[in-house]
Amino acid sequence: MESRFLYLAIFGGNVLLIYRQDTTRTVLGTGQFVSDGQLHLIQLDMATSRVSMQIDGVYFEETSATLSTPYLTFSTGANLTLGGVPEGFDLPAEAPVRESLLGGMTTIAINGLYDQLSFINALASEGLSLAGIPAPPSSPPAIPVTDAATPLDTCPVVPQVARLALDQGFVLDGSQVVSWTQLAPTDNPVSYIEGGFNLAVNLALYKADGVLLYIADSLNTPNNYFTVYFLDSAINVKMRSSLQEDITVSLGHKFISGERYSVVILRINDYIAITLGAQGEFANSNKDQETASTLTIDFARSLYIGGLGSNDLSSSPLPTELKEAGKTNFAGAIYSAVLSNNPESNTAIIFPIGSLDRSTAPAVPQNVRYGVSLTGGEINSYLGLGTVATAQSMRIEIGLTTSSASGLIFLLSQTTPTVYFMAVDLHQNELRLHLPATFTGLTAPAMLTLDDQANICDSQPHTVNILIADGVVTTTVDGGVRSRQTIPVSHAVNIMNAAQFFVAGISGAKPEYLPETVQAGSLTACITSVSREFGSVSQTYDPTQYASSSNGLAFGCPH
Repeated sequence: MESRFLYLAIFGGNVLLIYRQDTTRTVLGTGQFVSDGQLHLIQLDMATSRVSMQIDGVYFEETSATLSTPYLTFSTGANLTLGGVPEGFDLPAEAPVRESLLGGMTTIAINGLYDQLSFINALASEGLSLAGIPAPPSSPPAIPVTDAATPLDTCPVVPQVARLALDQGFVLDGSQVVSWTQLAPTDNPVSYIEGGFNLAVNLALYKADGVLLYIADSLNTPNNYFTVYFLDSAINVKMRSSLQEDITVSLGHKFISGERYSVVILRINDYIAITLGAQGEFANSNKDQETASTLTIDFARSLYIGGLGSNDLSSSPLPTELKEAGKTNFAGAIYSAVLSNNPESNTAIIFPIGSLDRSTAPAVPQNVRYGVSLTGGEINSYLGLGTVATAQSMRIEIGLTTSSASGLIFLLSQTTPTVYFMAVDLHQNELRLHLPATFTGLTAPAMLTLDDQANICDSQPHTVNILIADGVVTTTVDGGVRSRQTIPVSHAVNIMNAAQFFVAGISGAKPEYLPETVQAGSLTACITSVSREFGSVSQTYDPTQYASSSNGLAFGCPH
């Protein structure tokens, strides 16, 4: 390769100049946006030891001398190409843009000599037309892209959420706990718990972890207790009776659809069984039903639905995971709960839905997706997934619905030991990738349009998959490949050992290191799933388990 070159390009809409004289390479970035369809005048001056540039009269110059001789010269055999390069011509490795220019040129001159560069005198050209006449079509390259749906002119109005009648159920949002005992003191629900009982609950889960039911003989360090809880979206029953054995029964089914389930819990002494309605799944404690035991609990104690109420969390018998911030309380819909004091008895009490405060226990939406709803708009909302280590090859897949035309899809960023980031955003329904420069002396970030008609702001479920491998980014939306693009060497992906991972927004104000072009605002969205593969490390996230590191979210996505 020649030891000296001069390279002028449009990069990220801005003018970029790179040149090399012998072993010295220099980059002059302007930040002057010219990709607006308007006529612009660019002038280069290489007659001194500093290269300067004017764009529409705005002057840019290196701060110090960069040429080892007074000016940049080329031999008479040097090649000059405009708007692109012929097939087989190798651009220098420093060149971030390798595609041909889409646009036109009206005047080109060297040292004021216009005739030398007449278009008519071009030695070779391809895809060139004069006087605004479109070039004839050439053989189109194979495009590894699936056609998108009909482009959206605007994002549709979000439809109103329909809800069931008030007497058909209620929603607990993960912060509310209700006392069955206080709502129906004359029913004395604790008396049904003392001996054998049957509990039938119709419910839908909106959050992976949380206590559905809790009763204990003491606020602190109880000796007798009975609790039903969800952990990693699976239902569990834990009990200690007069026999003083801690018993746990777990059903492996994952309640992650947002659908309605019928759960029946049976207790006969220390025999406990869980049955999942239509699915027919079943688990039990394998204890002898004939060995007598009781739950010795004062009838004045409260039977709580949705959490522990006034009971002490730290000394409770709950698993350690449920004692973490944001994980203790149940979030979901309860359509009905019926408690009878033995399996064959006709004596039963029904949870008094009509006695609830409906401002804190609203009606149930007719349709709900499992996941987290993010407020977006003027509210700073985001899903924070903690710290991760990235790799040269990465895949991130996000399941979501959104009504926003613009906002952040995800951000990976670190500030130490060096600042680096990778951001994918949505701007007027376009998916875009933003990367910082990695070449020394180059500061202008790169922005690659991944999908110019993403069509995901229709409040319908979509899956966005971003794969980066071997210097190429592949974008897939709803199973269809939308683009494959080479990442410029000048903006190659760097490894981050401790990157913060945010989805649909960021914590706090937009950091200064993010380019102005990045849409860092929060999406109004439902995040149903997130998964990643960074090198050989893969992880699937349940968004509902990251409330403590997130903001502006609610469990469940009514639609």
